[in-house]
Amino acid sequence: SLERMLGAVELDAVYIATPTPTHHDLAVCALQACCHVLVEKPMALGVQEGQSMVRAAESVETGFLGET
Repeated sequence: SLERMLGAVELDAVYIATPTPTHHDLAVCALQACCHVLVEKPMALGVQEGQSMVRAAESVETGFLGET
């Protein structure tokens, strides 16, 4: 699982190229672990999910790039 991976090693960045419905939860989890995140497009299922991901990145001051 992502949580186990984030706890096992120190990562600088996470690349998310999974099915779109998983992007939000995976990105927020990685951002909360202070990892930079790159999300494949489409970034999210809707505007609210996308905004939530951006807010998560801003709250921990880490890099976030979502393809749209």
